[in-house]
Amino acid sequence: MWATEFLRQIREFEAAWAMTYFPAAGRVLEIGAGAGWQARYFADRGYEVQATDIEDPRYAWERVFPITAYDGVHLPFPDGHFDVVYSSSVLEHVHDLDGLCCEMDRVLSREGMLVHVLPTASWRWWSNWTQVSEVWPQVRGELARSDLSGARRLRAVLAAIWYNGLPQRHGEKGNAWTEIYWFSRFRWRPYFRRAGFRVLRVIPNRLFYTGASLLGSRLSPTVRRRLSYILGSPSLLYILGREQPPSQAFDGQRQTSRDQ
Repeated sequence: MWATEFLRQIREFEAAWAMTYFPAAGRVLEIGAGAGWQARYFADRGYEVQATDIEDPRYAWERVFPITAYDGVHLPFPDGHFDVVYSSSVLEHVHDLDGLCCEMDRVLSREGMLVHVLPTASWRWWSNWTQVSEVWPQVRGELARSDLSGARRLRAVLAAIWYNGLPQRHGEKGNAWTEIYWFSRFRWRPYFRRAGFRVLRVIPNRLFYTGASLLGSRLSPTVRRRLSYILGSPSLLYILGREQPPSQAFDGQRQTSRDQ
């Protein structure tokens, strides 16, 4: 439960951080809204908010804001409707990112902006190592079991290493270690440019955390801010404007724009 509360705090911090770059008023679309914590945060502060996500029963019991279901690509909203299209830790999970970029452009107003929070290479690096550090207590527990011996004990130890000591892929590409590149600005900046967007600003999140929610709420925001200057920022805020329609930017280069 404390991990869920910690995640909510992180998401509200991100929403407040991102909102400082929003226009003073307007229509906001959040893509991949989950339970709707950030959408509600924006709505409570005067924005006209729509939120969308794929169907996921895990969020049904904790939903705090109305969510419109979509198929992961096609956004069920009219052309040019939103002043801000926002997402937080979503784009790295999207299978057809080219298609979603076209849809984000379609629903964006002429002078609108896209604001995306994305995990960094630093977040992936430290998440991997915090995951690896958790394996020894599991192995020690299996070794201490009196009901196991010989081959059964060995199998239990290997299972503990496999399920607890090997970091899992977070996004759609590569593995837990190659994601250090896939989550870096060296991947995202060129991708957004090829998608037809101008990268206006890239801003680091100065609140260190890992995918394992290391120490959760037991580390104060002040300590986490200081750690971010030493260990790196866990996420970056990408603020994008239009360069050309993504449908034109991807024309003839659909495959290369997937960074394969």
